[in-house]
Amino acid sequence: MSPETALQLDEDQVRNADYLVSFPQGSDGAFLELGFRLAESKPTILIWSQNLMSDDAARNAEERYYMLGMLGVLESQGIPNLLIEDATTSRQEFEATITPQILSWIGQQQPQPEPA
Repeated sequence: MSPETALQLDEDQVRNADYLVSFPQGSDGAFLELGFRLAESKPTILIWSQNLMSDDAARNAEERYYMLGMLGVLESQGIPNLLIEDATTSRQEFEATITPQILSWIGQQQPQPEPA
């Protein structure tokens, strides 16, 4: 598909999602998706791994800087957000650690029924 079509599909998916869970390390496109997300004011989760991504310390520091900046923007816009920081060393351990945190936070974002 053309880059224009791919970009439009990506934007549509991000805008239509109830929640965005983003793992922006090593993904320039993730930061673009976060930009799309600002227009929607919908809950966003950012995940940061201290051990699973690039050995390039400068790139990791730069991505973390931009990610923390994005959290500040989300907060200033009143957009519910969560930062999950993880220090596990294997992909399996990483998934087992962050998945319950994601599900718990999403559950907390759901409207609570009024007492009868």
